[in-house]
Amino acid sequence: CSSDLGYLRKEPRIGTRYVLTGCIDFKGQDQCTRTQIYSLHFEIFCGPLTRLKQLSDAIADAKRCRREFLSGANTVSSSSGGEIPARFKDDVHASHPLYPYHQTQSVFAGSPQYPLALPRHFCIIIGGDLNTIMHGIVRLSASYCDRLRWLSVGETEAEWLQRNVLDLGGSKWLKALWWRMVYGLQPKYVEMSSNNELKLFDVFDKLKDITLDNPAYKGYVTAKLDWLILSNLMVSASSIGNQNYKLSDHKYLVNEVLLPPFLSPNGIAALGESPLEADSVLEAYSAHPNHRSPITAAAKMAYAG
Repeated sequence: CSSDLGYLRKEPRIGTRYVLTGCIDFKGQDQCTRTQIYSLHFEIFCGPLTRLKQLSDAIADAKRCRREFLSGANTVSSSSGGEIPARFKDDVHASHPLYPYHQTQSVFAGSPQYPLALPRHFCIIIGGDLNTIMHGIVRLSASYCDRLRWLSVGETEAEWLQRNVLDLGGSKWLKALWWRMVYGLQPKYVEMSSNNELKLFDVFDKLKDITLDNPAYKGYVTAKLDWLILSNLMVSASSIGNQNYKLSDHKYLVNEVLLPPFLSPNGIAALGESPLEADSVLEAYSAHPNHRSPITAAAKMAYAG
């Protein structure tokens, strides 16, 4: 989106959109768990293919962080390798509480208290307003569209994103050819957005769980704009809030989750028991109808108790 058009569209801004990310470490005597969290707000005056590129950046970073954490590398989550960018260094005073962040090292790496032999679990939360709105009558406005404008007729943008990014399976080479020849995307985006390693999932229905229904459009512009994309977490309950839109023009999404290890061999959620292989659990999430997590009553009871 050209920044000089922002005032005409009542969204004045200069610059680009950023992704915020941070991690929370849970340190125990018998396991090491890190949850990497991403906060997103994607551009709306473009099209799904630009938003796909933005999501690809977050997914690629999550894969990098996961590999480094599981390998025991000393890392902090930063695209600059943990160093404060040069343009900001003069503005950060040594007494500022955020100043030492670029020197932080993970206690999981090489620490006698948390040796590498301990089980390590890496979880991901990617949440925010992805602005997946290009469908229905929105296709009639060039301000919100790209070449996918007519190529995705028959599905919402949220369904398209689910099918092209989060769904597992299919040939990577055919996908790369299709994305290049039809969508005009470089092959690198197939690799960056590949979900085979992380097995990301969003438990909400891509068609029915609407988070934006602007009354000004009389029900003609509705969409699932907001996402909670997870990896290696078990959802014990989910809900949608702000149904009357009094707090915001969006509804909000809520997931209650369990950290791994979260399943015993008999399928009952119970921390401390022998967990199932993570891949088998995540495969079950991805294959579930409507991409909802297979939540059992026993799992909810274990979580509540």
